[in-house]
Amino acid sequence: MSSSTMTAAALSLSGLPKQERRRVLTSGLSSSHTGRQVSSYINPAPLSCSDVEIDVIRNAGFSFAKPKPMTEAQIAHTIDQFAFAAKEVKDAGFSGVSLHAAHGYLISQFLSPLSNRRTDRWGGLLENRARFLVEVIVEFELRPVVPAPRPRGAGWKSRDFRSLAVALA
Repeated sequence: MSSSTMTAAALSLSGLPKQERRRVLTSGLSSSHTGRQVSSYINPAPLSCSDVEIDVIRNAGFSFAKPKPMTEAQIAHTIDQFAFAAKEVKDAGFSGVSLHAAHGYLISQFLSPLSNRRTDRWGGLLENRARFLVEVIVEFELRPVVPAPRPRGAGWKSRDFRSLAVALA
């Protein structure tokens, strides 16, 4: 890869000593999207699966804006962004990527019946709520974004999604 086509991440890693680069490059990165869980000072109009607000103690220093439900086009674009990020991770030389599907971030928002109130193919039954996560994973498979042997993972809070763990097993 010529330096003109290398990403900023790959260029910064190329300056590391060989032993340190090997240690870094045999690790992966976690990919996430905050969805509705972002300060209103950073994003006053966050996107999420539904317009369900975060249930926080008011006047406790937290400020979250009411999210806007994502359109089909925005969902497709976000799935594409996850795949793009995974390709950047691969191009930078890392060995894998995991999906952060916990702690109320976007994938978790789609999975949870508490935050996902959609009535279309992205909401309702667990199969539909899991569709966003599954389509991100499928997009990883369609594009050669994660190098062989393709170490990857997804994490979520087991307390919230016991039925999902059984369904995916």
